[in-house]
Amino acid sequence: MSNALHFHYDFIPSEILDPATREQRIAQMKSAGVETVWLDTYAYGNVLASRKETLAAKSLLESHGFCVQALTVPVGHGGGALNGGAGDPGIPAHWQGRINARGQVVPFTSCVRCESMIKESRDVAEELADMGFTQLFYDDDLRVGPWGQALQGCCCPACMQAF
Repeated sequence: MSNALHFHYDFIPSEILDPATREQRIAQMKSAGVETVWLDTYAYGNVLASRKETLAAKSLLESHGFCVQALTVPVGHGGGALNGGAGDPGIPAHWQGRINARGQVVPFTSCVRCESMIKESRDVAEELADMGFTQLFYDDDLRVGPWGQALQGCCCPACMQAF
């Protein structure tokens, strides 16, 4: 095993497929030593790219020698993960939002016990496997709360009962 660092980077498929910037982005990643590219495919219950677009981005990057894998944000990310929250879609209306210790819904996050979120996230993972991805990175803020000594996680009645 080498002591060299293995560099990773991530893109939404449309970003790497953009003909105006793709060659420059590929050259910059190669120059920086990036070996693995994670395609951002699913966040907050929203598919970020069509199957066709995802496969095209995967194929393009693999043709340039990159290892290509999938990244999702299924449960959400407190404060938003896409563009720092600006333009983040939020979770679907049929998902139960995470409830903080003060009884408030926390934007961008689902209760980890939400059956719709679990099923839909599983379905996406299965589709990604069907597309040939062999690794899936769940980029979620599972502590889902602010730093400090307050109880973290979901405080909805079902989660508190289970706790």
